[in-house]
Amino acid sequence: MAKLAGSLLCLLTGVLQIGSAVGMTVQCVMGETCVVALASLNPATLVCPEPSNYEPITWDYENLTAQGFGPAQVIGGHGARLSFSAVEFQTRLMVSPRELKFEDIRTQDSGIYTCRSRNSTLARYQVDVQDVGRLHVSHVALGQEALDNTSLDLGSKGRVELFTLWSPWQPCDRCGRRGERKRAGFCYASGPPGEVVPCGFVGKRLGMGGTEGSAVSRGPEIRIETCREDCSDDTEHTISFSDLLFLALVATYDVPVSSIAALSCPSASIYRPVYWERHALPLTQLDLLLQNGTHWLDSRTGGGTYVIRQVEGADMGLYRCFVARKLKARFLLRVRADLLPGLLRALQFVALVSFLFCTFLGFVWITRQIHLQRLARVGSQVS
Repeated sequence: MAKLAGSLLCLLTGVLQIGSAVGMTVQCVMGETCVVALASLNPATLVCPEPSNYEPITWDYENLTAQGFGPAQVIGGHGARLSFSAVEFQTRLMVSPRELKFEDIRTQDSGIYTCRSRNSTLARYQVDVQDVGRLHVSHVALGQEALDNTSLDLGSKGRVELFTLWSPWQPCDRCGRRGERKRAGFCYASGPPGEVVPCGFVGKRLGMGGTEGSAVSRGPEIRIETCREDCSDDTEHTISFSDLLFLALVATYDVPVSSIAALSCPSASIYRPVYWERHALPLTQLDLLLQNGTHWLDSRTGGGTYVIRQVEGADMGLYRCFVARKLKARFLLRVRADLLPGLLRALQFVALVSFLFCTFLGFVWITRQIHLQRLARVGSQVS
């Protein structure tokens, strides 16, 4: 339990930072080893402590998975470059002087990452990337339960207890109205050696080889509950002015009827609050779960992907996504014109009428302001 307390302390003291930047940011104390679990298909960043002598930083990597490749080196510093032989890995990894950034880290990226300055080891990261394909999602309002603690029999190696180590609750995803908040949990194991490790490292720590962790069928978790928070910094309303300034920046999707549409919100992840609006109506995970099942949010990205199965004409319209209460993207979904010409023409007509009406109101407002200014000047001359 002392090891577990240490892991919890790691979560709370900033050695393991959750929700900063875009995804998970991990920064070890100088000279320490961080053992951390991450969610696959989500962004993650490993940050090396800054050396006192400002020498160039290099990263060493040892892959621990069966489908991975052998030890290799990432060379950091100015003009960073890669020496990995795995081309697919290179395309997903961004290297800066002190950071390794994964846009969507994969399970095969599990392993040991070590950053060095000359011959000094600055920090070491033992990373277990857990498969979101095994993600367990539970919603408090639906009476769904989180996973119970279980045990795994390893034969002659004894038994290990499997449990979920939870991150703190994220802030409520919106202000001043009913919303939701979530927290992520990762599979950890405590075994005969008295250590607490991410489930992917069970076999490695017990001397059973790097593939034994795959025998653990338990994956990460997301726990969701309803919330309401009256925020002093309501960024939802302050950002709304950008809708007028950047109205042209709307991603348009033309999809055929009865197909599948997937709208991906930039910078969304399992580690950050995310919510969507459809036709200017705010939605929650609970709302979509209680509907007909053709609309849902992909929990693997923390609700960052809005999925519509069997697209129909009623699905046409504007969708907006918010991350950390800030508007991030707008999507205009259109059913292909050759399939629904009548509905498309009707929507275009409504849009045209709305535009002309708004233009007319703007003209009336400007005319009124000019008239009021003239009256004010006449009044000042008379007085």
